[in-house]
Amino acid sequence: MRNAATAIVGLFIFCLAILPYPAASETQSLSGFWYTENEENGMYAQIIYDRTSDGTFSARMRQIENCHPVKEWIEQGTWEYTDGAIRQVTEFVSESATDYHDVYEVVSQDHDAVKIHDTETGIDWTWTRVTAGFKFPPPNNCPVS
Repeated sequence: MRNAATAIVGLFIFCLAILPYPAASETQSLSGFWYTENEENGMYAQIIYDRTSDGTFSARMRQIENCHPVKEWIEQGTWEYTDGAIRQVTEFVSESATDYHDVYEVVSQDHDAVKIHDTETGIDWTWTRVTAGFKFPPPNNCPVS
């Protein structure tokens, strides 16, 4: 009986040893600071996201016209990444309550870049991982003075 119990325990330990370690959750893989810029609804926008692993986000938004920033604001809310899509609920825009729901399909992803497709607008965005102190750069296709 003791040999059988030892064999079962040994088999259990062996099975645990060969099982793969659990992968980081999808949400964890997109947590952090991200930068993107693109045109949406006739407005050129730059965005710095802070996506936390607890499912909250804040986004510093900047509107660009003729290569110059004309407006900045903060958006805040919740997000989750499941089944290959980011589902985001914007609850505050410049501290005013709102209720925007967006779905972004993740087209491709590696540690430092994510390509997404906005299912409502049809716009493709590329997010680049940045550091916490990242500042808005000059907009793409604008001369640097």
